[in-house]
Amino acid sequence: MLGLVKRDRLLWVLVTPAEELPGSWIARVLDLGLTTQADSLEEAFEMAQDALQMAIVSDLEDGLDPFERKRAAPEYWAMLDKLLSNPNRSRLDDLSPEQKNRVLAAAAQVAVSEVKPLRSSVPMMLEPWQFAQLEKLRESCLPS
Repeated sequence: MLGLVKRDRLLWVLVTPAEELPGSWIARVLDLGLTTQADSLEEAFEMAQDALQMAIVSDLEDGLDPFERKRAAPEYWAMLDKLLSNPNRSRLDDLSPEQKNRVLAAAAQVAVSEVKPLRSSVPMMLEPWQFAQLEKLRESCLPS
């Protein structure tokens, strides 16, 4: 019987209004340097999850480790730090639609389960990495 090792990784998603496209939002998966755009704050988180899933699958198909991608620029990590250290942040679910339109930044963690076979001299039929699931864990945002 093959032994498997499972490890959950928590990845940060940062969503900000698109400066160049009023009414649009930019979502960044900071840990993997992925960026996507959407027409609403909620859709931006969905698009980030889709982009994350596509990037992981693509990397696996190309024989690459999806977790060795280049991280987002330091300025976006600084924005996340500022958001998380703000005692006045709110949960997105607690905001009215009007308040959501004035959000300066929002963040969530996404859990990615990584499954690897244990090292063995027996040839494995499994890919070295198998994408298991995405789950939004927490959301917090910084109202204007």
